[in-house]
This record gives sequence, structure tokens and C-alpha cells, in this order.
Amino acid sequence: MKHLKRLFILVLTLSMIMSPINVFAKTYTENFSNEEKQVWNAMTKYYKNFDKRVKNKTMTQSDLETIHLISIPKTDKHLHNFVRYFERNNPQYFYMHNGGNIKRGENHYINITHYHAFENNPSLYYKYTKKYNKLIDEVDNYVNEKYEDLKDKEYYTALFEVEPEETEKLIKAQLVYDFIEDNIKYEGSEYDQSIISIFKEGSGVCSSYAALFKVMCNKYDIDCVVVWSNKGEHAWNKVKLFDEWFNSDTMIFGYSDKKAKEFNKRYRAEVSKDYSPKATKDLARVIKDLVGDEYDRMSIIRYPD
Repeated sequence: MKHLKRLFILVLTLSMIMSPINVFAKTYTENFSNEEKQVWNAMTKYYKNFDKRVKNKTMTQSDLETIHLISIPKTDKHLHNFVRYFERNNPQYFYMHNGGNIKRGENHYINITHYHAFENNPSLYYKYTKKYNKLIDEVDNYVNEKYEDLKDKEYYTALFEVEPEETEKLIKAQLVYDFIEDNIKYEGSEYDQSIISIFKEGSGVCSSYAALFKVMCNKYDIDCVVVWSNKGEHAWNKVKLFDEWFNSDTMIFGYSDKKAKEFNKRYRAEVSKDYSPKATKDLARVIKDLVGDEYDRMSIIRYPD
């Protein structure tokens, strides 16, 4: 009865939140300026073509030795941050590293560079792509196995009757950050701003945690973005479920309440409002309220919109 009461409250709350949201995920491009669309589309085209050659193992040395420049209207901090946003929210291109702005005459460009872990060597791209795919398969196997155990729980079966697709996404999102908490060691390394550190070292920090969460949400067709504090000191995710955006910080779960409060106070900086959807609730607390004592991972962090 306690679980069903929680469930009723959750369904009622979610059903009432249907107002339009300025989203960044599936409909984010509608909110870009013409200049932003130009940069985003150019970078998407370049990386899709490059990624295809990596997967097909048809790379040439010229692919790595040529300087790749993306034309931009002007060199300003806004567009530079926009490129960083592209990098953070496309972690499947794990070799990508923002090289900064370049001016040649009157023309302005973004210099496309890659992490030097690949040493301009096509075989290393193939090697690390294999490791990346192995990591994704490992998380996917974990999620699918655990999903079968969870989907028939009382507190989920009733919700399935109301919102089957969203309930499946909710459970899978829960299991992805469970996997990260249980299997990825928190430790800084040379490539800890990318998912590279996870499949190469088995460790990561907030940025790489958020990258893996984003990749898996993409796989499960869950709207998700990576956001970070204005000073760039911390990164986490926002995820859309039941037509509402939630904060999801996979790094905070291992903290005690006291440490989490200190952490929250330290990073209580405003998030960039240019692209980030509004999210005032925490996904972990929603799951805690729904599942009750069976789920003991509760984030108490409260980030600003």
C-alpha cells in the first residue's frame, strides 16, 4: 500500500507537468541561431564522416595529418562555448578535443583536434573503438539483465499500465547510473574529461561519468544532455522522463549526506541558460520516493536551473 501511494503521487505529479519546455535534446536545433546551426551542422558532418571511416577501418594518414577547420562567423566566447557544448553532448566521438579558435586573414575558424592518445595512428583509433564498444556492451548487458528483475516489481507494474514507454526509460536510466556507481572508480587521469578514461583506465571524474550516462541514454532513446557549472568545475546530466527534465548526477551517490551538502554548496553556480533545459528535481530522489527502502542511492543535491 505504501508503494502504491507513492506511485499515485508520482503519476499525478508527472501528469500535471505538460507545459512546453525549451529543450536541448531532440528538438534543441530549433532553438539555435543561424550561426549556431552553421557551426553545429558543420561539426556533425565532419564527425559523422570521420566516425564512418573509423568504424569501417578505412582511415588514411591524411585524415589525421590534415588540419581540419570549421568556419565560424566570428571568434567570440559564446561560439567557443557552443563548440564545447557540441563536444560534451556528442561523447560517442570520444577522440574529439576542441582545439580552439583560429583567425586567418578576415576569416575565423574552429580548429578540430583529437586527443593525443591516438598519436595520429589509425590502428589506435580502431583499438580504442573496440574498447569503447566493449564498454557499451557491458553496460547494456547489465541494464538488460537487471531490467528483467525490476520491471515486475509492484511499484513499477502499476506505472507500466499508465506510461509503459516512459517507465521502461526510467528503469533503464536508474540502472545506468547504478552501473556507473558500482563499476567506475572515481579517479583523475590524463583523459578524464572524456569517456576514454573509463574504457582505458576503468576510472573517471564527473565529465567522463556524465559522458557515459549520455551515451547510454542515447542508446535507449532517452533525451539527455550534459551540463556543467559556469566555472567548468563540475559536470552532470539532465534527463527527460514523463515530459519533465530531472537532474541526474552519477558522481554524487557515493557521498555521505554531509559531504553531498558541502559539494552542493561549493558548486552552487548558475548553469549556462543558453541551451540547458529547466530541471528542478533530482532523478534519484524521484526513484527513492517511488521505490522506498529497496533503493538506497539517494542524491540530495539540488542544482539551479
